[in-house]
Order: sequence, then structure tokens, then C-alpha cells
Amino acid sequence: MDWEEAGRPNKAMWLLAESKPVRRVRKAIGRVLGVDPFTGDTRFYQFAHGRHRATRIQLVNHMIAVNSYSRYLEIGVRSSEAMLEEIHCKNRLGVDPDPNASADVCKTSDEFF
Repeated sequence: MDWEEAGRPNKAMWLLAESKPVRRVRKAIGRVLGVDPFTGDTRFYQFAHGRHRATRIQLVNHMIAVNSYSRYLEIGVRSSEAMLEEIHCKNRLGVDPDPNASADVCKTSDEFF
């Protein structure tokens, strides 16, 4: 598999960003600001469902817990198994046109709506 197939079209930029000297600089900036300038916020926060790193999944779970939501719809599911394990909601539905994603509904979002 070449670099482009791996989803990283700018090979030189990624190699530079992942190099040891740049990682040290990013780590130093992260200590001062509390945020990694390359990957985003990596601090732990107290959410309604517990203490976790600030990720998209944890923010969704926080909104579910705070607002007592009972349904969750995800458009563009990479893996329905991951969604079922990580999202803490009673009724979850995943929509994705890719049959390999094993979503609950195998349609485009336009077709679904």
C-alpha cells in the first residue's frame, strides 16, 4: 500500500509532523497551552458520564447523558460495531452507503431522508 492509499496524500508534511524534533516541539506547546496543535485537545475532562479525553464520541455521550436522549443517528458509519460499543444510547441507528461498513441502513443519506 502506498502513502496515498493510506489516506495521507501529503507524505512530506506527515513525515515532518511525525518526526522526533517536531513531536518534541508539539509536546512543549501542548504543555504550555494544554492543546496539541497537530491533533487537538488531549486533556481529560469531567463529563456527565465520567472522566474522559475530549473526543467526538465523549462529547456525543455527554450530550446524550445531559439531555437524556434515547435515540442516536449516525450518518457515515465506518464500523457499526464500534458505534454500538462506544455510544451510550438506548436506540442507535447507523446509515452508510458502503456495504463493508455493516451499517444498519445501507443507503446514501439523501436516500435515507
